[in-house]
Amino acid sequence: MDKKYVVIKMENKTVQRILVDNKIEGIYIFKFNNEEGYVQVKNAKVRMLCKKVFLFF
Repeated sequence: MDKKYVVIKMENKTVQRILVDNKIEGIYIFKFNNEEGYVQVKNAKVRMLCKKVFLFF
């Protein structure tokens, strides 16, 4: 399986590339600073528990 990454822009404008741990039904799950986040591919929204991030393709 190909490795997949999400690229996120943090609130402080830094950009991070994060390896996706898992993909379940169009949702990519990844870990960032020990927090789990997920990306819903349909609407390209990134959800994090504590951080506001934005997804770029």
